[in-house]
Amino acid sequence: MTANPDTLFPEGAALVLGGSGGVGSAICEELVRNGVPVVFTYKTNADRAQALAKDLLDAGGQATACAADLGDPASLSACVEQIIRLHGRLHSVYIAIGY
Repeated sequence: MTANPDTLFPEGAALVLGGSGGVGSAICEELVRNGVPVVFTYKTNADRAQALAKDLLDAGGQATACAADLGDPASLSACVEQIIRLHGRLHSVYIAIGY
């Protein structure tokens, strides 16, 4: 797949690990502003993640929250599978998780 000439990104979606946090949500907002569908992870704060997803959707973007823990590879695989199912492919991964 090639990049759409109207955007900086190829077809598919981006995965933002830790997307519900401060830096992660800013990354999600910038991606959505550029027309990129986003799937972002959260570890424990589902309410904050759902609020961010709603804000991004209200801004005209495509955003999905996905519960994941870096210590649980199956949860990360589930997020990637969700991206493939919803958007066809994963084109970028952003890491915004603190240590």
